[in-house]
Amino acid sequence: MTSERMAIGILIPANLDESPRLVPVADHRDIQEQVGGVFDVVVTKVSATPDPDDDPNAFALVAYVHDEGLLIDLPMNDRACMVFRKHLVGDVLLLSGTNPTSGEYDGDNYDVPSWFLEPVMEGVLDSRASEAHTMADTMASAVEMAISDGLFPEDQMEFIFLAMEANAEGVELPSNIRDIVDRTLTACMAYYTARKLGQIPRHDAEGERLAEQGVTDEMLAEFFDNETGGE
Repeated sequence: MTSERMAIGILIPANLDESPRLVPVADHRDIQEQVGGVFDVVVTKVSATPDPDDDPNAFALVAYVHDEGLLIDLPMNDRACMVFRKHLVGDVLLLSGTNPTSGEYDGDNYDVPSWFLEPVMEGVLDSRASEAHTMADTMASAVEMAISDGLFPEDQMEFIFLAMEANAEGVELPSNIRDIVDRTLTACMAYYTARKLGQIPRHDAEGERLAEQGVTDEMLAEFFDNETGGE
């Protein structure tokens, strides 16, 4: 955040028994107070229409999350995961990153538009979370689907499980290992969500891609790069 202009954010607690609440945010200290420490940033474009690029009311939704949430085993934030389609843990602070005057994403924080804020405060995410599996079950289903569809080599998934077990036992993983684990789980979740939404067909472990739909390895790679911030 580049100024001390006050913005109103939405805190989404990881605990589903706690309702979202509005919090004033002036600078990075307010963000740290809400998420519990040093933070990282996740951004997604939000629109009330299927095509955000053609929606003048679309905006960049910014999530501030604890930077070491996975390391310190913060609980899954089911509601934030649904919004961002990413593996997010701990309390999450939402703000708009779109300047309401210029319509540009400029690195500052702004109030979340009322058309998004009001349903969230009225519990729309809570009702969706209660209708779905718990995110732990969903993630397990996502990993199971990724394994059964041969999305990743078996040795890579074995490595991921070993790293997760070590982390659960209190072993401090190197940052590059944490990144591999997080990116793999995020890719599993992105694939699972896309399959459920009908955005992509089943990955064929033998390399046959449902040719009539024109799905290629390159298209899948591009999809995952877009979802996980890959290079």
